Amino acid sequence: MDQVNNCMVSVFCSVYNHKKFIAQCLDSLVNQKTTFHYEIVVKDDASTDGTSDIIRAYHEKYPDKIIPLILETNHLQHGLGHVAFQRAFSLMRGKYIAMCEGDADGEPSRLCPLRTCRVLRR
Repeated sequence: MDQVNNCMVSVFCSVYNHKKFIAQCLDSLVNQKTTFHYEIVVKDDASTDGTSDIIRAYHEKYPDKIIPLILETNHLQHGLGHVAFQRAFSLMRGKYIAMCEGDADGEPSRLCPLRTCRVLRR
């Protein structure tokens, strides 16, 4: 099965200065137990605390699972949050989109580790 063309869920994780939490969140996401292919698109909105270094390290470790989008300027602070989301959305290949925050974690049997996870159909 071609995982790129058969991605069922794109997990969108938006972060900014989540250095304390991002490793736990990404560990939770990459260790999900599923019967389908999923990917994780992590958008870092120009963090200044080293969050982007952690995301890059996870991408190197899980290149088939984690897709980083490291922004050089903070789009949200400049009123361009929608532009950043559009860039992230263009990277997503899943039939569905699950959204979570970078400070979330959860059980490996949940696709999205948030109690308030929103799953959107493309």
